Amino acid sequence: MTPGEWIVAACTLIAGLPGAISFWWLFLRPSELRASTPVQITFNPPPPGRHGPQVVIATLLYVTGESGVALENLGVRVRHHQTEKIFSVWVLGPPMGGKAAGLLIDKKGLPASHFFLAGQDDKYIFESGRYEVTLLAKVAGNARVIELVTANVDLPEAMQRMMYENRRGVCFDLNMKSDGYVAVAPTLLDQ
Repeated sequence: MTPGEWIVAACTLIAGLPGAISFWWLFLRPSELRASTPVQITFNPPPPGRHGPQVVIATLLYVTGESGVALENLGVRVRHHQTEKIFSVWVLGPPMGGKAAGLLIDKKGLPASHFFLAGQDDKYIFESGRYEVTLLAKVAGNARVIELVTANVDLPEAMQRMMYENRRGVCFDLNMKSDGYVAVAPTLLDQ
């Protein structure tokens, strides 16, 4: 090759590099599963006739690339002072049906309320105070558990008492001005 041909080849390679990188970025790189900041988190005491409390998280699950992600399981880790509890039974939508068996999350995302139940023999009680709530995910083909999003909520003592005395869940709504959560009046659980 002559020096001029080398220059043309180098310029062609350099000119095509941004397009190749863009193509890889949009279509070939592996997608990552993400979650938006939850708009609402709810702590529910055990429903009538059942054992074990519930955590409900309203969030958008989405992926960063063009290809979808096979979601095997979701869970919630709740930390309060020195205690930690994993809610590992995941139900998509109101917990009338069975356990969620996984989902394919694509680029459109999935806005939903995710219900997380403690085991039937679980006697966990939500105490008043500050909680760290972390949404956990297990993606197909990945051995590790991914922490998607973490939020901090404060359960006032008066609402904690009402939750158990009246069997009503306490909702924590996202406050857009402060990026924190506000505890709202307990909601009546289905009878």
